[in-house]
Amino acid sequence: MKPHRTAPTSTRSRGRSGQVGFGVQRRLAQFVVAACCAVAGVGVASGAMVGTTTPGIALQFGGEQITSTQLSRHVARQRAQAVASGSTFPKRGTSDFAAIRRSALEELFLTRVYHVEAVTTCGEPCSVTPAELADAESQLVKGQFGGDRRRFATFLAKRKYALREARVVLRSSGEREKLYSHIAAGATFTDDEARRYYEAHLAEYQARAGRRVYHILVERQGLAAQISAQANADNFGALAKQYSTDPGSRNQSGDLGLIQKGAFVPEFEAAALRLADGEISRPVKSQFGWHVIRAVLQPASTKPFDEVKAEVIATQSQAKQQDAFKTWNEATVARYRSGATYASVDLLPAGVAPPNGGPAAP
Repeated sequence: MKPHRTAPTSTRSRGRSGQVGFGVQRRLAQFVVAACCAVAGVGVASGAMVGTTTPGIALQFGGEQITSTQLSRHVARQRAQAVASGSTFPKRGTSDFAAIRRSALEELFLTRVYHVEAVTTCGEPCSVTPAELADAESQLVKGQFGGDRRRFATFLAKRKYALREARVVLRSSGEREKLYSHIAAGATFTDDEARRYYEAHLAEYQARAGRRVYHILVERQGLAAQISAQANADNFGALAKQYSTDPGSRNQSGDLGLIQKGAFVPEFEAAALRLADGEISRPVKSQFGWHVIRAVLQPASTKPFDEVKAEVIATQSQAKQQDAFKTWNEATVARYRSGATYASVDLLPAGVAPPNGGPAAP
């Protein structure tokens, strides 16, 4: 164990897993919540009408229709998911049930908007081919259900998803991701912009002066003394990997980071603070065992621009792309919603006031 006052767990990230297909690792969660296209922060616009739809139509907009049957089925899927997960579901006639119906219709609306935009505005670059759809489904079944299609079918059935509806979720997700890439493609971050960002945020790339501490933790004093006698700057990391019983630091050359007052048990902290730069301690006893400690004085430093330029460009390009898509998304959704007609006032999305000036849904 590390000699912290409380036993810590490692918080270091060791890389990110790559995406497969078109984000297939997120598909399971989408089935679970049955909300395949809800987008946070989508603004609502005035201009929606109420009460003039064709019978059996919950919402019509831009030549598109969402039927009352489709809405009821989407709500039923949410109820089935609640049952499958052991959660309660609001009773019909309650305000919570009405909110779920509004949310479900909004999800169906957004799904359809993105599909129409993918087909009409983006075209071929945003189309999901049959081969891509089959591959995404195959990876989902393999990755989340061990390749067992019967388990997959049971999962869908419990949540009232027909296989064709599940494939619509996969297709919609693929279209949405391709649409994002298409809209965001022009949002880049240049070298000059990166330098200006670096200079304006220099503190992000500075490391304060401090005392960096490494340790090797063992159970026996004799072994600790043996390690202390043979350890030096060149072999300390290898000895830590060979002998240390601290799983959080043994594979990082025993590195515990910069020491902070009060972060470690007193006997360990006192010994670490007495060491000169590069010095290795004799065995130090704590409640966790016997430690061999090495201290390295670290001067304040600033990472040069050339070292961080690629990182700055990558992160800030992503931010610009997200902003570009957000701007497009808000304008596009508002445009479709402005000509939308809802079958009843209680189906209006949250924040949209009825045409007669009554209160908006919460």
